[in-house]
Amino acid sequence: ANETGTFSFHTRLVAPDGTWTDVIPWSVQGAGGRATVAWKSALNDPPGAWKLEVREITTGRSAVCALRVDAP
Repeated sequence: ANETGTFSFHTRLVAPDGTWTDVIPWSVQGAGGRATVAWKSALNDPPGAWKLEVREITTGRSAVCALRVDAP
């Protein structure tokens, strides 16, 4: 809620087939418990439900964000 300081996060982008896609930084830092990760899909990326998994390295707290890629 009211986090202070700098936090380090481990990120993972998971393709619809369950494979880990190495296209984003594995670790990011953010202030106040928040961070931003940019990702652009390519025209040849498989369509479907992608997941962005984020885990705070020190506390182990984690979150998952669902992303949808539609066929071109």
